[in-house]
Amino acid sequence: MADPMADSADAILAPDARPLPIGTVAGTRSSGWLGMALLIATEASVFAYLIFAYFYTAALHTGAWPPQGLPPLTYAGPAFLVALASAASVRWAVRALERDRPRQSAAGLGLTLVLGLAATALLGLDASMQAGLTPGAYRSLYLTILGVHLAHLVAGLVGLAVLSLWTALGYVGPVRSAPVLIGAFYWSFVVAAEAAVFVTLHLSPHLG
Repeated sequence: MADPMADSADAILAPDARPLPIGTVAGTRSSGWLGMALLIATEASVFAYLIFAYFYTAALHTGAWPPQGLPPLTYAGPAFLVALASAASVRWAVRALERDRPRQSAAGLGLTLVLGLAATALLGLDASMQAGLTPGAYRSLYLTILGVHLAHLVAGLVGLAVLSLWTALGYVGPVRSAPVLIGAFYWSFVVAAEAAVFVTLHLSPHLG
């Protein structure tokens, strides 16, 4: 008689399959994936509120917006392009894992980590440049939105570093794919947030 636990979304691998101390076997059916989906929904609402506050304040502001001229794209533009490239590399890592190519998947995750570090550094430079603005509503909203985004980027980078190591050591594969799928899901959200932040803070003033 078949073991009913064999098909469970939360079944663990046999000890000789090098299981992780945490995590589940199943991919998008795992409880971890559902938890991440709920977390992303919550964090997306935070970004939505901050972006609404930005445009609402801009609509009520008398005079030019931004008050001190258009924001430079010196660092923000390249950061946005690098973030888009990282979305492609993390997808490549997932596809490699699905095809049972763990080394290629680990390389893809490592590349995503490097690209993420570059995007974070560029946005950090942008934030330091904008920190010199005259105190006011625009400066507060700009640095708050960018700061929240940078915090999510750092959290994603930590996750990518761990996933790269786990995959390189053979703890993750086509059978135990949930950790990578969950991490890629979160990083895709971070890239989507980067697009929203870039359009809001950097592109919309130039289009207005």
